[in-house]
Amino acid sequence: MSVLRNELIETQKTRTDLIKWKLILVSAILAAAFGLTSSIEKSNILSNIKLSNIKAILCCIPFICAYVDLQCSALYLRIRGIAAFLLNTEPRDTESQILHDYEKFMDCARKEIQKSEDSFGKQSLQTVAIFAFSQIINIFITIYGAIASIISVINSSKFPDIISNSVIFIFGLLGIWYTEWINKTYRSRLEIIKNTKCNSSK
Repeated sequence: MSVLRNELIETQKTRTDLIKWKLILVSAILAAAFGLTSSIEKSNILSNIKLSNIKAILCCIPFICAYVDLQCSALYLRIRGIAAFLLNTEPRDTESQILHDYEKFMDCARKEIQKSEDSFGKQSLQTVAIFAFSQIINIFITIYGAIASIISVINSSKFPDIISNSVIFIFGLLGIWYTEWINKTYRSRLEIIKNTKCNSSK
């Protein structure tokens, strides 16, 4: 049982690290895109660099968010899988009994929370924060791409600028869809784990 306990701890640490790096990477890309763009517009330095190419790095953000969300979901499913195993396994020693009783208590607590909360509250706060952050960023990129595309067309901007802004808009939409798909898949598999009642001691 100590192996499983250590696995739980290490998995949670890895998940927390992924969330941290997600925030760092997204913040860095946003700062690079808008900060560097602003600097170029105010001076002639690096004038040979196209602004459309700089703004295009915003397209990386939805993929970064989706990748991290996918990994975090997989890690949380592993955590819940171990928890379900401990809950459905007959304890064989004192340590096993403590872990079994703890998971039994947490399972009851989660069921009580689900009874008192709506579908939004049925997920852990960390999971809600992960997906909410991704969707907020994706929506921001989508709106930015849409507005930038409209302005480019109105101002009769160069064709590459119109294309780059349109691509940002499309990637933002893809990010919204993919994040929602990951969330639905994650919840579906989580329900399977919750409803699995197998006694591994047999």
